[in-house]
Amino acid sequence: MKKILIYIFSFIFIFSFPFTVYVNAVSNTYELDELGLRLTIPSGYSVITRDTSANDPIFDRLGTTQNALISQFKSGNIYMNAIPNNSSTEEIVVTMTNGVFDNLSVFSDGTLKTLASSFTKEYENYGITVTKYDIYQHSQAKFIRIYFTDTANSAYGLQYYTNYGAKAMNFTMRSYNGPISSKQESTIKTVVDSIKYNTDPPSTDPPEQTNSIEYLDKDTGVKFTVPANWPEKELSKDREFIDVKFASTEEEGLAIMYGSTDLWSQMSA
Repeated sequence: MKKILIYIFSFIFIFSFPFTVYVNAVSNTYELDELGLRLTIPSGYSVITRDTSANDPIFDRLGTTQNALISQFKSGNIYMNAIPNNSSTEEIVVTMTNGVFDNLSVFSDGTLKTLASSFTKEYENYGITVTKYDIYQHSQAKFIRIYFTDTANSAYGLQYYTNYGAKAMNFTMRSYNGPISSKQESTIKTVVDSIKYNTDPPSTDPPEQTNSIEYLDKDTGVKFTVPANWPEKELSKDREFIDVKFASTEEEGLAIMYGSTDLWSQMSA
């Protein structure tokens, strides 16, 4: 599990490369085919994507070429960068890599919060302090929303992370003149809310509903109560010290296991 979490974290952390790029977009809505989505950037931002034409005057103004800049995008797994037209105090960065999971929507909020909590220590290894995290429900996807401070780059950030269609995606607002403001928080939320994925999210059946029960071990007379929505599950194989297993229908990966053995009979005379 630890290896998986580090693997996930390597995807999440890719957003950290800032770019100062400008382009005058005819439309505020952008198709990001590689990510399988379209999104809208609010007016007042200049945007560049991997599809920006090589003939766009933006590259001359930046003193670079399309090949050189897109090469940087590819090395950083960046697919879009947007900054305000009149300042360089913030930026919106969109990144994507291969995902570990097909879709985060199949996990409960509790499981995702546990996953998010594991990121905190990994961020610290890179000089990043996570100040808060929660789960955000988009119309098609679930996001882990992370507030952070990047001391090394004198930046503050608000990041939305998800796995959708087996792709790990980040939509991040970075501020270079102080903590994320309510306006910046609203801006990146507006961007995330505008996301329209080309494919529907996976359908999930409602969790199995069961009543609480009283379990009795006939051999020992031990009784205990199994909570509601913890149905009994078949053991994968015969177990010497486990008699029964119950699994939560609301929190993936949680299980209650009970077993007993007669230690006295195993002792020597």
